[in-house]
This record gives sequence, C-alpha cells and structure tokens, in this order.
Amino acid sequence: MEGFKKYPYVKCGVKQVYPNVQPGGPLFANSVVAGNLVFVSGQTAVDPNTGICTTTTIQEQMEICMSNIKFALEEAGSSMEYMARMLIILKDMKDYHAMRLAEQNFYKKHAPSLLEDPPGSTVFSPGHMAKDEFLVEIEVTGYIPCKE
Repeated sequence: MEGFKKYPYVKCGVKQVYPNVQPGGPLFANSVVAGNLVFVSGQTAVDPNTGICTTTTIQEQMEICMSNIKFALEEAGSSMEYMARMLIILKDMKDYHAMRLAEQNFYKKHAPSLLEDPPGSTVFSPGHMAKDEFLVEIEVTGYIPCKE
C-alpha cells in the first residue's frame, strides 16, 4: 500500500508482534505513516533497550518519552519540528508545571524552533495509567515534509 507504512514497536531488540508478545501484552505499531502524516503511538518512559521503566520522576520520564517520540518521528522520515499535535496523559495534574518545564528543556536541546512555534497540545489526567510506574504518556501526530 503506497503511502501507508507501519513501524513496529521494538523492545529489547525484538519486534513486538505475534508470537513475540505475551498473551495479554500490548500489540501495537510504534508509529503509522499515512500519506504525509505520521501517528506516533503513546510513548512512555519504557526504555526500548531494556523494556522497563526505572525512572520515578516526571522530569526523567519526560526525557525518555520525548526521546522515544524523537526516534519514532525520525524513523518515519519526519522530525520534532514537524509535530502538529501532542496528546499528553498525566497520571497526576500536580506534575503539570514540571512536565511542561521538562518539555521546554527537551526542546531547547533537540528542537529549539518549538519554543517559539509549538505544536497543538491537549493534556488530561485519567487517574490511572497502563502501569503504576508511568507518570506520563504522550501521543503525537506529525507531518512528513515532501522531499524535493
């Protein structure tokens, strides 16, 4: 299917597709490209090399989430600068200010243009996350520029 591609979620070097996923485990694409749009699945502070989340602060979890997003966008042919929209899910809204500060610090290092021209953003708190240790999860929609 031209213009449509799925990038698998890889944990510890293993594609997370059947039969590699344990029964009841997550089965999803890390990102999907449809035309010039890239849809990045919710990213958490799970280290793709170890498959675990070892951080306990919102700042550390944001750094990992944002790094995972950066990787997914670049893998699909885009970049942080082309993020159109973010959906940020916070375990506890008390972390809102620290989360936004960590986001700005990441932009300063990796995508400074987003400080003056940020993507659209929605933040909400569901009260529960997929795993108790997750403090934040971020889903992104981005644009893939035409190659000239």
